[in-house]
Amino acid sequence: MRRLLIFTFLILVTTTFSQGAIRVQQIQQIPSEPQQMLTALTADSSGNLTATGNNPHGAFVLKLDNSGNLIFTRSEIGSYPFGVAADTNGDVYWIGPAGTPTFPFPFTNSVLGTPPSGSLPGFVVKLHGADGSIMWATAIGAMTPDAVAIASDGSVVFTGVGNSTSGLTSPGAWAASTVAPAMPIEIVKLSPSGALTFAATYGGNTTDGAAPILPCQSVYLLNLASPSTQAAAVLIDSQNHIWLTGYTNTIDLPLTSTALKTTCACANDSFDAWLAEFSADGSQLLHGSYLQTNSTEPDISGSISAAAIDESGGIWFGGSTSVSPAASGAQANATGFVMRYDPSANHIADELLVGNNAYVGNIVTGTDATVIFTVVPVSILAGGAPNQSSASIMIWSGSPSLDSISLPADAVGAGLAIDSSGSFVVAGAASVATVLQSSAETSTNIVAVGSATTGIASGQVSPGEIITIWGTHLGPPTPTLANPSSQPAAFPTTLGGVRVLVGGVAAPLLFVSDDQINAIIPFGVAQNTTTLIVTSNGSPSNSARLEVVEATPGVSTSGSTWQNYPVAAALNQDGTINSANNPAAAESIVSIFATGLGALTTQPPDGSLTVGPVLPSLAAPVLIGTGPQFLNILYAGPAPDEVAGVMQVNFRLSSTLTGAPSIIMFAGNCLSQYFTVWVTGT
Repeated sequence: MRRLLIFTFLILVTTTFSQGAIRVQQIQQIPSEPQQMLTALTADSSGNLTATGNNPHGAFVLKLDNSGNLIFTRSEIGSYPFGVAADTNGDVYWIGPAGTPTFPFPFTNSVLGTPPSGSLPGFVVKLHGADGSIMWATAIGAMTPDAVAIASDGSVVFTGVGNSTSGLTSPGAWAASTVAPAMPIEIVKLSPSGALTFAATYGGNTTDGAAPILPCQSVYLLNLASPSTQAAAVLIDSQNHIWLTGYTNTIDLPLTSTALKTTCACANDSFDAWLAEFSADGSQLLHGSYLQTNSTEPDISGSISAAAIDESGGIWFGGSTSVSPAASGAQANATGFVMRYDPSANHIADELLVGNNAYVGNIVTGTDATVIFTVVPVSILAGGAPNQSSASIMIWSGSPSLDSISLPADAVGAGLAIDSSGSFVVAGAASVATVLQSSAETSTNIVAVGSATTGIASGQVSPGEIITIWGTHLGPPTPTLANPSSQPAAFPTTLGGVRVLVGGVAAPLLFVSDDQINAIIPFGVAQNTTTLIVTSNGSPSNSARLEVVEATPGVSTSGSTWQNYPVAAALNQDGTINSANNPAAAESIVSIFATGLGALTTQPPDGSLTVGPVLPSLAAPVLIGTGPQFLNILYAGPAPDEVAGVMQVNFRLSSTLTGAPSIIMFAGNCLSQYFTVWVTGT
């Protein structure tokens, strides 16, 4: 059984990560609470990182210096952070919607009135960069801020959907004319002290009637019952002109004579891209246009999810565009795209299609006319398991060459920034920031570190956890599976010329190859932070700075899924493998296997096999739950005759369970992924 279980751990997480002229400089765990999710990331001129997101305490914002040390962190119950930006002084602007009527910030002022009944205000908070103290906090009654940018004079500009049909504008500001049920886009500028400079609006749906039939390959009518215009980004150019972009399904956005496209290739089930430019004082609409996201097919719709402005004033867009069905009756595919708009010439200067069934989630511009962007599988949006796919970071200079590196999809998508050294930093939903550099080197390179059971690159590890290290040039070109030595039986700390050091302590190795290593975190690692380094034939890798926590529970799965839940690699009470064709009986006992359940009451030698007659106990309690009920656990602890770090949990199914119920495991205060087992009645 031992060899079968280890083989399961190895095979289920194998993913190939390719690399062009990009290398990982450092992997930085962002300090986190359990179940923390990032929503945005930015870097200031000193190379400090500021991240925001949600944890069980509410919204959080934190700042790290360029060495990864925590400068400040704060949490606020009753808010949902959508964006973060840093000015030239390192002070931080934090935006989003309030989550409760009793909003936690001590608001110093309020602009644009109070929200309509049933709505909650947005917020813009300025935090002192040195300690995170509140400099001022403004309630925004008319809108929910979605995107933020800082002007050269320190003013903050933000945009988002308004919460009333007419919208609210300040005297002299440009105003759109909309009719119900459409809501306009609000564009608001505040001074560095938080005073209102102007409030303008932009949007469509003044037409009361059916949309014209467009020369699309699939003909639809616009659904006027749900008109929507969304803002994806706000940018500020060298003249302090304000650029907005996003997507819409309305056919009558305000356009100018300079419009690149005057009709919306949208329908009741799709959106089209748009671009608008306002004067620095918000009084004039300088440019308004729909955008063609696929030059070969002008009547195919698309949407923008990210934008950036480069040093020459060029505007880069990223998102997804539809492509024609390959055959009659086939569905159109979503394809990621990147394009550059040149305002001085008023035309699209560059265009690139990337990734099938994917979208560009973030985009930033670097030096030398380079653009860096993330390509994320559409399956992640549709609820697919992040560990089942990978996302790409790409660098493009407008030439045919395109350098890329792949990361686990959960480590990409929440933020992308350029730091002061010219390196770029990508953050994922799982609270990991990865610092990358453009390089042609082929040295040992760690790309991500995650659980061997879930494949999630969370940046957190626990004592005795079996982990997977992904990367390039990590080990021998021929994959090597470890065998335990004898007397006493233990797995090696050197395999195929590879060593893994965790806080300077050699970790037991289970498997090594060129792009993947499976290892065991030493039981003696202290809770706080630690650094992981791989050496391959004496060549050291970049460092991965990881957070060490009480537990990181993950259940070994079979590789199959049921309704988006992974099926556990489980044994029925009679010792046979649980499957759809061999389900467990209700009220019978099922055994699952896991790792990351934390420390043991008696610390075993690292890499040793767990043998009886008396087995050590888990220090943290374990619970198994499904729906509103907890299941009876008969045993939770080391799996007999397996390597220390492999845990076994035996639990009894209740009489009410049937089919393939969703189940979750608790280890201390930490949760595993959801999983399922097959039960009679499927």
